Amino acid sequence: MMSSTNARGGIVSTDIDPFSDDALADPKPYEEALRELAPIVFLEKHGVFASARYNEVHRVLNDWESFSSTAGVGLYDIRKPEHARTPAKLLEMDPPDHTRFRSVHNKVLNPGFIRSLKESFARTAADVLEPLLDGSEIDGIREIAVAYPLAVFPDLIGVAKEGRENLLPAAALTFNGFGPDNDVLARSIEAGEAAQQWLLAQAMPGAAAEGGVASRVHEVAAETGLEPMDGTALVFGLLSAGLDTTMHALGWALYLLASNPDQWEQLKADPSLSRAAFEEAVRLGSPVKWFGRHATTDVEIGGVVLPEDSHVVVFLGAANRDPRRWDEPEQYDISRSTSGHVGFGAGVHSCAGQMVARMEGQSLLGAIAQRAERLELRGEPTYDISNSLRGLHSLPLELIR
Repeated sequence: MMSSTNARGGIVSTDIDPFSDDALADPKPYEEALRELAPIVFLEKHGVFASARYNEVHRVLNDWESFSSTAGVGLYDIRKPEHARTPAKLLEMDPPDHTRFRSVHNKVLNPGFIRSLKESFARTAADVLEPLLDGSEIDGIREIAVAYPLAVFPDLIGVAKEGRENLLPAAALTFNGFGPDNDVLARSIEAGEAAQQWLLAQAMPGAAAEGGVASRVHEVAAETGLEPMDGTALVFGLLSAGLDTTMHALGWALYLLASNPDQWEQLKADPSLSRAAFEEAVRLGSPVKWFGRHATTDVEIGGVVLPEDSHVVVFLGAANRDPRRWDEPEQYDISRSTSGHVGFGAGVHSCAGQMVARMEGQSLLGAIAQRAERLELRGEPTYDISNSLRGLHSLPLELIR
């Protein structure tokens, strides 16, 4: 990994590639190297600017007028012919259009509705955990971090029971599609194209169960004056983004609690800290590695000027572990104030389903703390390979009642 200062207004140019095979296998060293180079760097391999420091990442995410999402939130400008695709509704919109679409999610996923999920989410968490408490070695990812969201989220949305095996490959294709055209994307297309067609069918008006979130989104979208296909896009977005990210966050929470016995004991002593334990895992694990934005004007940031029409990638995990912002940033501390972390994004484009994810995390970790005396690692985890997400593929654990 090398860098040099070029003539781009003093902006550091680097050959570090955060999308190389090695970086996808273990992104942290590459993100840390980018963070320590400069507030803003130029990625020679991809022809885009990047930031991995908290202040600049936070600024980009919150300043939608200077850093637009309409050119795509992936690695490249989707208006260019070589990267052209249809922008995703809501995710790749800015106000006022974004405000109108986002209001649908805000009305459906309101705080009162989220609170109403608490008891059912807790019951399901207990049901998922009960057969795992005999002291046998388990895979914490497959048997908890994946199993629990799959037990609550599809029913919450109202999708059909048959075909739910399509949810994960469909979501993986969405997230891998934001990155470069590499082998990871090719494998994801092969596994996920048909799955995304199933997902699209589930998102259509009338496809989901009455009373579920999907049917309610269609109702509110129509009341707002949106077209039926707009409601479909909003449901599709929830289904695409609402599982993988939460699963990875839960996986990190399990790993961090198991590898930090003092924090596990603190949670055991006070299960009401389950929300804080999940939030700190989102900060430190940061399931979404990065997002792209596009400069709408010449904009000064990090002591340099990004020229108008520049595409910039911001690294959320690196920002969440920036020692300029956080004391002992690599330490998992469930008593830490995580206010301001960007694990769910920030600004008008912050995660639409974050309150659901928080309720899932609070319910699951609370149930574990109440039912298990010990939570222990039984081997080294393996890591998931994704263009956009950071998470664990397997996690050998032992839960002891």
